[in-house]
Amino acid sequence: MPVAALVAVWCAVGVLLALAVLQGLVASGKPYGRLEWGGAHEVLPPKLRIGSLVSCCDEVETSDSPVALTARPTWGLTRLAEAAAAGLPRAHASQRVR
Repeated sequence: MPVAALVAVWCAVGVLLALAVLQGLVASGKPYGRLEWGGAHEVLPPKLRIGSLVSCCDEVETSDSPVALTARPTWGLTRLAEAAAAGLPRAHASQRVR
């Protein structure tokens, strides 16, 4: 495996884990709500906190997909597609809830 590909994989994992940390902070009531869910709330209301907690868990689970891409490309691409499809309803809901 080329070094550039490994660097890209670990950068992707780092970004996903950083997003998971941010979602966890927002779900716990920290005032970073302007960075998430359309920026309408400084501290998220309870329903959006639940959504952030689900997103946090999902991002931690999805962080294995880039690593899987290096080992088994078809399986890793399937996992990334599943994660993208799972995120679409949340993205739609974030535009409606203000």
